[in-house]
Amino acid sequence: MTEFDDKPTYEELLLQNSALEEKCKELTEQNENIKNRLNTLQDNFSYEICEYFNSCNSIKQTAEHCGYKGIVDCGEDLVYFQQCSDYIQDAKDYKEYRLLVYGPEEDNDDDNDNK
Repeated sequence: MTEFDDKPTYEELLLQNSALEEKCKELTEQNENIKNRLNTLQDNFSYEICEYFNSCNSIKQTAEHCGYKGIVDCGEDLVYFQQCSDYIQDAKDYKEYRLLVYGPEEDNDDDNDNK
């Protein structure tokens, strides 16, 4: 008995490779279906989130209502959903959001530019 007796043959490796390629194709298709469903859900929820923000004009309230961990994630999503950062700049708590995103140095620099 040699050390090569328990190793798969070339034909066995080809069969394994073929099976793995088939599984990869199946998983890729499943992944695409999941992505499509997530995009549909995001479209639906983005509308609801933006509507809530429009009604309260607060990033913090929207974050709390919609289950965000904080206002930064919520603010970023609102900008993404509307594809425009101007959308949230009139929020009553925009300054707090901006401070969290850019820090006090950037926030102070911006205030000095407006004077």
